[in-house]
Amino acid sequence: MTTALISSHVLVLVTMWLIGVQCFPVQSYLVSAGSHHRRVPTPRPTRGGVSFSSRRANTSNDIRSEDTLSNSKNRIPVSAEIEIPLAAEIAFDAFADLPRQATWADWLKSVEYISPDNPETMWKMSYLGLSYSWKAISTRQERPFVIEWESTSGLKNFGRVDFTKLDSDRTHMKLTMTFLAPRLLVKMLGQQGAIARLVEKRMLQTMLHNFRDIVVVESTSNQQPQLKPLSIFPKQNAESD
Repeated sequence: MTTALISSHVLVLVTMWLIGVQCFPVQSYLVSAGSHHRRVPTPRPTRGGVSFSSRRANTSNDIRSEDTLSNSKNRIPVSAEIEIPLAAEIAFDAFADLPRQATWADWLKSVEYISPDNPETMWKMSYLGLSYSWKAISTRQERPFVIEWESTSGLKNFGRVDFTKLDSDRTHMKLTMTFLAPRLLVKMLGQQGAIARLVEKRMLQTMLHNFRDIVVVESTSNQQPQLKPLSIFPKQNAESD
Protein backbone atom coordinates (compact mmCIF):
# COMPACT_ATOMS: atom_id res chain seq x y z
CA MET A 1 0.00 0.00 0.00
CA THR A 2 2.83 2.40 0.93
CA THR A 3 4.73 1.69 -2.29
CA ALA A 4 1.61 2.20 -4.40
CA LEU A 5 0.90 5.48 -2.62
CA ILE A 6 4.43 6.77 -3.17
CA SER A 7 4.32 5.78 -6.85
CA SER A 8 0.97 7.51 -7.23
CA HIS A 9 2.32 10.69 -5.62
CA VAL A 10 5.40 10.66 -7.85
CA LEU A 11 3.33 10.20 -11.01
CA VAL A 12 0.95 12.97 -9.95
CA LEU A 13 3.84 15.36 -9.31
CA VAL A 14 5.55 14.49 -12.60
CA THR A 15 2.28 15.01 -14.44
CA MET A 16 1.70 18.33 -12.68
CA TRP A 17 5.17 19.42 -13.76
CA LEU A 18 4.53 18.31 -17.31
CA ILE A 19 1.29 20.20 -17.60
CA GLY A 20 2.39 23.16 -15.58
CA VAL A 21 0.58 25.14 -18.22
CA GLN A 22 -2.97 24.16 -17.50
CA CYS A 23 -3.73 20.99 -18.31
CA PHE A 24 -6.42 22.77 -17.92
CA PRO A 25 -6.67 23.50 -17.54
CA VAL A 26 -8.26 24.09 -18.01
CA GLN A 27 -9.19 27.30 -19.76
CA SER A 28 -10.81 25.71 -22.61
CA TYR A 29 -13.82 23.90 -23.49
CA LEU A 30 -15.05 21.90 -26.36
CA VAL A 31 -18.24 20.79 -27.88
CA SER A 32 -19.16 19.14 -31.07
CA ALA A 33 -20.05 22.05 -33.21
CA GLY A 34 -21.41 20.40 -36.35
CA SER A 35 -20.53 21.58 -39.79
CA HIS A 36 -23.69 23.68 -39.82
CA HIS A 37 -22.29 25.89 -37.09
CA ARG A 38 -20.41 28.69 -38.79
CA ARG A 39 -17.60 30.51 -37.09
CA VAL A 40 -18.82 33.92 -36.01
CA PRO A 41 -16.75 37.12 -35.76
CA THR A 42 -15.00 37.38 -32.42
CA PRO A 43 -16.40 40.22 -30.28
CA ARG A 44 -14.33 42.36 -27.94
CA PRO A 45 -13.17 40.67 -24.74
CA THR A 46 -15.69 40.73 -21.91
CA ARG A 47 -15.44 39.85 -18.24
CA GLY A 48 -19.00 38.71 -17.61
CA GLY A 49 -18.29 35.02 -17.35
CA VAL A 50 -17.39 34.42 -21.00
CA SER A 51 -14.31 36.01 -22.51
CA PHE A 52 -13.45 36.25 -26.17
CA SER A 53 -10.20 37.14 -27.84
CA SER A 54 -8.88 37.38 -31.37
CA ARG A 55 -5.42 38.54 -30.40
CA ARG A 56 -3.80 35.19 -31.10
CA ALA A 57 -6.47 33.71 -33.33
CA ASN A 58 -4.60 34.52 -36.53
CA THR A 59 -1.42 32.81 -35.41
CA SER A 60 -2.70 29.95 -33.27
CA ASN A 61 -3.11 27.55 -36.17
CA ASP A 62 0.41 28.26 -37.44
CA ILE A 63 1.90 27.83 -33.97
CA ARG A 64 -0.09 24.67 -33.41
CA SER A 65 0.98 23.16 -36.73
CA GLU A 66 4.63 24.01 -36.14
CA ASP A 67 4.63 22.47 -32.66
CA THR A 68 2.78 19.39 -33.86
CA LEU A 69 5.31 18.75 -36.62
CA SER A 70 8.46 19.43 -34.62
CA ASN A 71 7.35 17.59 -31.47
CA SER A 72 5.20 14.79 -32.85
CA LYS A 73 6.80 12.19 -30.57
CA ASN A 74 6.27 14.35 -27.50
CA ARG A 75 2.60 15.06 -27.95
CA ILE A 76 0.37 13.64 -25.22
CA PRO A 77 -3.33 13.87 -26.17
CA VAL A 78 -5.93 13.41 -23.45
CA SER A 79 -9.72 13.64 -23.29
CA ALA A 80 -12.69 13.15 -20.99
CA GLU A 81 -16.44 13.43 -21.47
CA ILE A 82 -19.65 13.47 -19.50
CA GLU A 83 -23.40 13.93 -19.94
CA ILE A 84 -24.90 16.80 -17.98
CA PRO A 85 -28.64 17.24 -17.22
CA LEU A 86 -28.56 20.91 -18.19
CA ALA A 87 -29.07 23.05 -21.26
CA ALA A 88 -25.92 23.62 -23.29
CA GLU A 89 -26.13 27.37 -22.64
CA ILE A 90 -26.01 26.84 -18.87
CA ALA A 91 -23.10 24.41 -19.06
CA PHE A 92 -21.18 26.62 -21.47
CA ASP A 93 -21.59 29.81 -19.44
CA ALA A 94 -20.58 28.13 -16.19
CA PHE A 95 -17.50 26.44 -17.62
CA ALA A 96 -16.41 29.58 -19.45
CA ASP A 97 -16.41 31.56 -16.20
CA LEU A 98 -12.68 31.07 -15.86
CA PRO A 99 -12.11 32.40 -12.32
CA ARG A 100 -14.43 29.61 -11.12
CA GLN A 101 -12.30 26.81 -12.56
CA ALA A 102 -10.63 26.23 -9.20
CA THR A 103 -14.08 25.46 -7.77
CA TRP A 104 -14.26 22.10 -9.56
CA ALA A 105 -10.57 21.47 -10.32
CA ASP A 106 -8.93 20.84 -6.96
CA TRP A 107 -5.39 20.98 -8.34
CA LEU A 108 -5.95 24.63 -9.24
CA LYS A 109 -5.23 27.30 -6.66
CA SER A 110 -6.64 30.21 -8.66
CA VAL A 111 -7.42 31.56 -12.12
CA GLU A 112 -7.33 35.32 -12.61
CA TYR A 113 -7.45 37.77 -15.48
CA ILE A 114 -4.11 39.54 -15.76
CA SER A 115 -5.77 42.94 -16.13
CA PRO A 116 -9.20 44.39 -17.05
CA ASP A 117 -8.09 45.04 -20.64
CA ASN A 118 -6.07 41.84 -21.10
CA PRO A 119 -7.93 38.63 -22.09
CA GLU A 120 -5.04 36.47 -20.89
CA THR A 121 -5.50 34.59 -17.64
CA MET A 122 -2.97 33.51 -15.04
CA TRP A 123 -3.38 29.96 -13.77
CA LYS A 124 -1.83 28.84 -10.48
CA MET A 125 -1.54 25.29 -9.21
CA SER A 126 -0.15 24.10 -5.89
CA TYR A 127 0.27 20.68 -4.28
CA LEU A 128 2.61 19.16 -1.69
CA GLY A 129 4.54 22.41 -1.44
CA LEU A 130 5.12 22.65 -5.20
CA SER A 131 3.68 25.61 -7.09
CA TYR A 132 3.23 26.20 -10.81
CA SER A 133 1.80 29.03 -12.86
CA TRP A 134 1.15 29.69 -16.57
CA LYS A 135 -0.75 31.99 -18.87
CA ALA A 136 -3.46 30.99 -21.32
CA ILE A 137 -5.91 32.60 -23.69
CA SER A 138 -9.15 31.61 -25.42
CA THR A 139 -8.70 31.56 -29.18
CA ARG A 140 -12.27 30.71 -30.16
CA GLN A 141 -15.67 30.69 -28.50
CA GLU A 142 -19.01 29.93 -30.11
CA ARG A 143 -21.73 29.92 -27.49
CA PRO A 144 -23.01 27.37 -26.62
CA PHE A 145 -21.06 24.97 -28.80
CA VAL A 146 -17.30 25.24 -28.56
CA ILE A 147 -14.39 26.89 -26.79
CA GLU A 148 -10.75 26.57 -27.80
CA TRP A 149 -7.64 27.70 -25.97
CA GLU A 150 -3.86 27.58 -25.94
CA SER A 151 -1.11 28.44 -23.51
CA THR A 152 0.89 31.62 -24.04
CA SER A 153 3.77 30.83 -21.70
CA GLY A 154 5.46 27.75 -20.34
CA LEU A 155 4.94 24.31 -21.83
CA LYS A 156 2.84 24.25 -24.96
CA ASN A 157 -0.72 23.00 -24.67
CA PHE A 158 -3.92 23.56 -26.58
CA GLY A 159 -7.38 22.09 -26.60
CA ARG A 160 -11.11 22.58 -26.77
CA VAL A 161 -14.38 21.75 -25.08
CA ASP A 162 -17.45 20.74 -27.10
CA PHE A 163 -21.01 21.00 -25.82
CA THR A 164 -23.43 18.90 -27.85
CA LYS A 165 -27.15 19.45 -27.30
CA LEU A 166 -28.92 16.14 -26.71
CA ASP A 167 -32.22 17.87 -26.01
CA SER A 168 -33.43 21.02 -24.25
CA ASP A 169 -32.04 20.00 -20.86
CA ARG A 170 -29.32 17.46 -21.63
CA THR A 171 -25.83 18.19 -22.91
CA HIS A 172 -22.89 15.98 -23.81
CA MET A 173 -19.66 17.67 -22.83
CA LYS A 174 -16.26 16.58 -24.10
CA LEU A 175 -12.92 18.10 -23.19
CA THR A 176 -9.85 17.32 -25.26
CA MET A 177 -6.38 18.72 -25.07
CA THR A 178 -2.80 18.07 -26.09
CA PHE A 179 0.30 19.06 -24.22
CA LEU A 180 3.85 18.81 -25.46
CA ALA A 181 6.30 17.25 -23.02
CA PRO A 182 10.03 18.01 -23.08
CA ARG A 183 11.83 15.41 -25.17
CA LEU A 184 14.34 14.62 -22.45
CA LEU A 185 11.63 13.94 -19.90
CA VAL A 186 9.66 11.74 -22.30
CA LYS A 187 12.83 9.77 -23.04
CA MET A 188 13.54 9.34 -19.33
CA LEU A 189 10.03 8.29 -18.38
CA GLY A 190 8.83 6.47 -21.46
CA GLN A 191 5.37 6.57 -19.92
CA GLN A 192 3.23 8.75 -22.15
CA GLY A 193 0.42 6.23 -21.80
CA ALA A 194 0.62 6.18 -18.01
CA ILE A 195 0.71 9.95 -17.82
CA ALA A 196 -2.23 10.25 -20.20
CA ARG A 197 -4.31 7.79 -18.19
CA LEU A 198 -3.56 9.66 -14.97
CA VAL A 199 -4.53 12.99 -16.48
CA GLU A 200 -7.71 11.60 -18.01
CA LYS A 201 -8.93 9.66 -14.97
CA ARG A 202 -7.73 11.66 -12.01
CA MET A 203 -7.71 15.16 -13.41
CA LEU A 204 -10.07 15.64 -16.34
CA GLN A 205 -12.77 13.12 -15.45
CA THR A 206 -12.81 14.15 -11.80
CA MET A 207 -13.03 17.78 -12.81
CA LEU A 208 -15.98 17.12 -15.12
CA HIS A 209 -17.84 15.16 -12.43
CA ASN A 210 -17.28 18.00 -9.96
CA PHE A 211 -18.42 20.51 -12.56
CA ARG A 212 -21.62 18.58 -13.25
CA ASP A 213 -22.51 18.17 -9.58
CA ILE A 214 -21.82 21.79 -8.67
CA VAL A 215 -23.58 23.39 -11.62
CA VAL A 216 -26.64 21.12 -11.37
CA VAL A 217 -27.15 22.10 -7.73
CA GLU A 218 -26.46 25.72 -8.56
CA SER A 219 -28.96 25.81 -11.43
CA THR A 220 -31.74 24.28 -9.32
CA SER A 221 -31.16 26.41 -6.23
CA ASN A 222 -30.11 29.63 -7.99
CA GLN A 223 -27.14 29.97 -5.70
CA GLN A 224 -23.59 28.70 -5.54
CA PRO A 225 -23.64 25.31 -3.77
CA GLN A 226 -21.43 24.37 -0.85
CA LEU A 227 -20.37 21.01 -2.28
CA LYS A 228 -16.94 19.58 -1.56
CA PRO A 229 -15.33 18.65 -4.88
CA LEU A 230 -13.83 15.21 -5.35
CA SER A 231 -10.07 15.18 -4.98
CA ILE A 232 -7.67 13.81 -7.58
CA PHE A 233 -4.96 13.26 -5.01
CA PRO A 234 -4.48 10.32 -2.61
CA LYS A 235 -5.51 11.09 0.95
CA GLN A 236 -2.57 12.11 3.10
CA ASN A 237 -3.42 9.51 5.77
CA ALA A 238 -3.69 6.65 3.28
CA GLU A 239 -0.41 5.20 4.54
CA SER A 240 -2.14 4.05 7.69
CA ASP A 241 -4.59 1.88 5.76
